[in-house]
Amino acid sequence: MKRPNTPGKWDWHQDYPYWYDEGCLWPKMLTCTVAVDRNDPTNGCLKLCAAPTFWGRVNHVKVGEAVAFDPQRLKLVLEQCPLDEMIMEPGDAVFFHGNTLHASGPNLSDRPRTLLHCSYNAIANSPFIEEGQQHHLYKPFEVLPDNVCATATGPTCSTATCSTRRVRPSAAAMAIGRSPAAKRLTWSEP
Repeated sequence: MKRPNTPGKWDWHQDYPYWYDEGCLWPKMLTCTVAVDRNDPTNGCLKLCAAPTFWGRVNHVKVGEAVAFDPQRLKLVLEQCPLDEMIMEPGDAVFFHGNTLHASGPNLSDRPRTLLHCSYNAIANSPFIEEGQQHHLYKPFEVLPDNVCATATGPTCSTATCSTRRVRPSAAAMAIGRSPAAKRLTWSEP
């Protein structure tokens, strides 16, 4: 959450280098980011770079107090690749690959900016480093019947709360490299 009128920002980075350090061998992962509040440039919305994900894991280095994408490479990437600001309404979602370069600016508004980041990893890509990684290891979901929302009672589930909300196609398409701007980019697993 970015509180109103806070200068903090997330520098440009990929998610996969952090997962790599925690023991995931391959970038077979993605993030689904869901907007809890309205997100726009004034409150520090997520920004994605339409650079190819096949460039792989780029080393992140110390930048001031943080660790971020190598500044020399970043300058070249930002000169050559388009950026997309993820302007999102509450409930909108964007999916992006673990090698997607992304950042967010400060919240200069009087509104909060809250995102829910859900990271997904291939089962076969569980961290091989076990010490301290138990929370990242695969745990199967309990399979529920299709009618669970229709038959559940109580404040946590009702047919009103289980309705499906749309994903903004342009944001999701940009993130996974299928928009017109990113159509020239392709990626395949080794």
